[in-house]
Amino acid sequence: MTPRSWAVLACILSFSAALVLPTLEVVKIQQRADEGYYLKYATRVAQEGLGAFPKLFQDYLTGASVHQYFPPPSRLVTVALQAGAVSFPGSDARNLQILSLLAFLALLVLVFVSLVQSMGEGVAGWATFLLSVSPLHLYLARRALSDSLVALFLVGSLILFIRVLTAEKSSSKLWWGVSVLYALTFLSKEAAVVLIPLSMALLLWKGVWSRFEGIGFPILCVSLLPLGAALLLLAVCAGGFGTAWKVLVLSVSSGSTNPYASVYGSGPWFRYLVDFILLSPCVTLLYLGWCGFLLMQGKDQPESVKAWAWIPFLFMIFSAPASKDVRYALFLETPIRLGAVLFLRDLTMEGRAFRSGLLWMAVAVAGIALGDLLTTANLFVAGGLYDPVTYQLLLFRRLIPP
Repeated sequence: MTPRSWAVLACILSFSAALVLPTLEVVKIQQRADEGYYLKYATRVAQEGLGAFPKLFQDYLTGASVHQYFPPPSRLVTVALQAGAVSFPGSDARNLQILSLLAFLALLVLVFVSLVQSMGEGVAGWATFLLSVSPLHLYLARRALSDSLVALFLVGSLILFIRVLTAEKSSSKLWWGVSVLYALTFLSKEAAVVLIPLSMALLLWKGVWSRFEGIGFPILCVSLLPLGAALLLLAVCAGGFGTAWKVLVLSVSSGSTNPYASVYGSGPWFRYLVDFILLSPCVTLLYLGWCGFLLMQGKDQPESVKAWAWIPFLFMIFSAPASKDVRYALFLETPIRLGAVLFLRDLTMEGRAFRSGLLWMAVAVAGIALGDLLTTANLFVAGGLYDPVTYQLLLFRRLIPP
């Protein structure tokens, strides 16, 4: 990376931090919702060490059934990081908010550096800037939740996986690295196992269209190996495999028994697409235009670009049976905003002089950013919305009567 690249990244990070930090104190922490549970788990582990985990697992199994509608203690990586955050003096939910903000800023660094290496400084700057004004990211960077952390692990896993998948030569050491990162990601949130079918679909696509040889070991590295490692560590921390399995089953099945999830989390496979359109219509429509372009004329596009393009659709298909909340799909903001930038670049730069195209690109990105910031201010800061389910987003856009 050049000094100019670092300067661009520093400006984006400063801008994002300036957007979030002044609003942290006005956020009302929901002690009886997910935020309260994360704080309880983090505080117990910070005070008692790793020995608190078996007790947390037992409390989850033997407590009131309503507790099983909320986050389980099986999210070991998330709880451990949050425990570190609340270990500082004056520990409270504000520390978890700061951790969410740091995870968001780390994601911006990861995306920018990765895109500079693979697609150049221009695409990296525009895409990271659009990601920095995402209403969904700015909202979750303010909350004492785990979504920003989980998104960081998911995007990091996919960046490494796609890089190894599309490399001219990939060693077994790199695939082992993918496996380790996947295991940690699975332990950040149980729903992260969607990486397995998603990655296997991309591996099969690579094998069919590019005659990718030796596909067996990579498949193991994105499925059985990280899943087995995660389950083993989970069993150790839970005090036994049986206890760990019961917690996982209750957690996974809570979507069908939780009245709130049944009412607000049901819907067709494309519901996430509707949510993204309601949150950021311009960005999502540009992404869809980019996908259409790839279908018609994308034969010469790099394999990595094609992989990123279809990740949102693969995720929506594989997540169709599960309860849906756009918070769970936060990591999709990265490929969606990347696609929007790539399509916007073609629309503004094609057939124009560089300076003229750059001006049109800047005007378009500025307009999109302004719209996203207004959505963030009206919906999450002034509106104080805690859970952006489809119903609330439709109300916000005045598409249904209150």
